[in-house]
Amino acid sequence: MKNRKISMHTVFGIFFIFFIYYLLSGLSLPLHADEYEWVGRSYFFDLFIQGDSQNKLNTTYYAFDQPKLAYYVFGVALYPKYLFEKNQNDITSYISFLHLHKLYQDNTQNTPSWNKVSYEFAKQNFLGDWPFTTPCVTTLCPSFELIKMSRIVNVLFSSLTIIVVLYIGWNIYSNIKDSLLLTFLFGINPLIRNWSLQATADSIFLLLFCIGLYLILKLKTNSKLKITIVFGIVVGLCFSTKIHGILLLILAMVAISINLLKSWINKKSVNWAIVCRSLVMMLFIFSSFLIVSYTLNPFLWHEPQKKYLELFNYRSKVSREQQITYPYSSLPSVISRINAVNKHLFGEMLWINNHNKQEANLFVCMFTAGVFVLGLGRLVKLRLQNNNTLVLLFTFFTIYIFMIVFLQLDWPRYYNILLLPFYSILIFGFQTIIKHFPSAYFALKKRFAT
Repeated sequence: MKNRKISMHTVFGIFFIFFIYYLLSGLSLPLHADEYEWVGRSYFFDLFIQGDSQNKLNTTYYAFDQPKLAYYVFGVALYPKYLFEKNQNDITSYISFLHLHKLYQDNTQNTPSWNKVSYEFAKQNFLGDWPFTTPCVTTLCPSFELIKMSRIVNVLFSSLTIIVVLYIGWNIYSNIKDSLLLTFLFGINPLIRNWSLQATADSIFLLLFCIGLYLILKLKTNSKLKITIVFGIVVGLCFSTKIHGILLLILAMVAISINLLKSWINKKSVNWAIVCRSLVMMLFIFSSFLIVSYTLNPFLWHEPQKKYLELFNYRSKVSREQQITYPYSSLPSVISRINAVNKHLFGEMLWINNHNKQEANLFVCMFTAGVFVLGLGRLVKLRLQNNNTLVLLFTFFTIYIFMIVFLQLDWPRYYNILLLPFYSILIFGFQTIIKHFPSAYFALKKRFAT
C-alpha cells in the first residue's frame, strides 16, 4: 500500500544529509572568478533598502548585466557582518565595507579594490585552470572570507531544492522509493555539487525553478487562483535571478494548454467556462510575474517596456561576445547545441565530474539512451492515467527545444534546468527494466537451454 504523504522524519533526514554534504563540499570548492562579481555587487541590496533608486550605480553596466535578486540575497547574508564591522571600524557605508574586503565593483573597473584584485592579477596567480583558483591566494584572502559566507547561503538553498525535488518525485511517482531515487540522483550530480554551491546565482535560481516545476504539476484548469498567483510570484523571483527564468512562463502555458486539451478530448466539446478560467489563470500568472520582477529591479522603473527588452537584448549580445572570447565553448549552430546537450545528458558527465571531456564513453551513452527511451515509452503508456506524467514529458522537450534554440555557450551550469525532468524520465525507464527483467531473463534462459 502506498504512503499517502511523505513523513516529516524523511524530509528532515534528507535535508540534514544534504546540508552536511553540501556544506563540506561548498567550503572546499576552489574560488571561481564569477563569485567575486556576484558578491561584489551586493551593494544593490543596500541601495534597494535605502530607497536610493536615483543612485548613479543604478544606471551603470552592473544595473542591467544581470537581474538583481541574487545580489540582494548575498547582501542580506553579509549585512549583519557589515553592521558589526561598522561599529568596530571606520566604515561609513556598505560600499566602504566592500572596499575594505576588496570586493567592490562599479562599471569603471577603476576602484582601488578592483585594481588590487583585477582579472590580470588573478590570471597570473590562479593555481589551476582559469577561472578557478585554490582558496585564499595572496590578496584574494579578504574577498574569500565574504565569499565563503555567501556560499553557506547557497548551501541552504541547495538543500531546500533537494526537498522540493523530493516532493516533485512524490507527485510524479506516488511512492517513496522512486521519489528518493530521483532526489539522490539529482542531489549528488556533480553539476549540482560543483556549480550550485559557489557564491553565484545558480543555487537561488535552481531552487525557484524547481518550486516553479512543482507548482506546474499542481496547475489544473480548476486550480484555485491563489496557486496561479503564487506561481506568478515564483516566476517573477526566478526571472529576477536569471532572465531565462521566463521559461517557467512558457512551461505554465504548456501545462495549462495540456489540461485544456484533455478536458476537450474527454468531453468531446469545448467548455467555454474552462477556456475562460484558463485565460484568467494565465492573466493572473503574467500579472504577478510583472509586478514582482518590476518591483525588484529599479532599472525597470523608468520606461519598463523598453527596459525589459533591453535586458534580453543585452544578454543576447553578451553571449555573442563571449562566443568570440571563448571560442572553445561557442555553440554557433543548432547541430552544435544538440550535440552539446546530448553529450551532457547521455554521456558520463551525467554521472561523474567529467564536464571537460570532449568525447563521451560509447557504452555509457548507449545505456543511458536506452533507459531514457524505455522511460519515454512508459510515459506514453501512462499519459492518460496520470496527468503529471504528460506534463513532465512536455516539460522536458520544451526545455530541450529552448536550449537548442537559445544556448550559445557550452558551459556546464547552463544544463542544470534539464537534470530534473531528465532524471524523472530515466526512473520510468528503470521501472520498466525492473518490471520486465525477470520474465525476459527466464525466457532467454529457457530459449538457450533448449
